[in-house]
Amino acid sequence: MHKVQLGNSNYRASAVALGIMRMNALTAPEAATVLDTIKDVGINYIDSADIYGGGDSERVLGKALKRAGANRNDFFIQSKTGIVPARVIHRWARRRMVGATTFPSTTF
Repeated sequence: MHKVQLGNSNYRASAVALGIMRMNALTAPEAATVLDTIKDVGINYIDSADIYGGGDSERVLGKALKRAGANRNDFFIQSKTGIVPARVIHRWARRRMVGATTFPSTTF
C-alpha cells in the first residue's frame, strides 16, 4: 500500500482510507475483522465523523479498535464535525476537538 508522509513528521499514512460512515451497521466483532483486514493490506488511515450513524459509527469503531488490540501506532483516525450553524461553529469545533482526543472506548 502506498503511504504518504504527514508533513515533516516521521509518520506515514496510507493513501487509501477506510470510511466508517456505515460502520454502525456492524457489530464490534465484525468491525474488528474489518480493521484486521485493512491492517493486513497496509491501510492505516480511517475517516470518521461525529454524524456518521448518529455517532454510533464512532462508538462501534472504538469498540472494534479495542477488540482488535489496536494501539496508537496502528491507525490514523481523521474525525470531522457535522454541519453546524456559523454562529456556533467555534464552540462546537472546540468541543469536538476535545471529544476526538478521547475517542470512544479507546486510549487514542
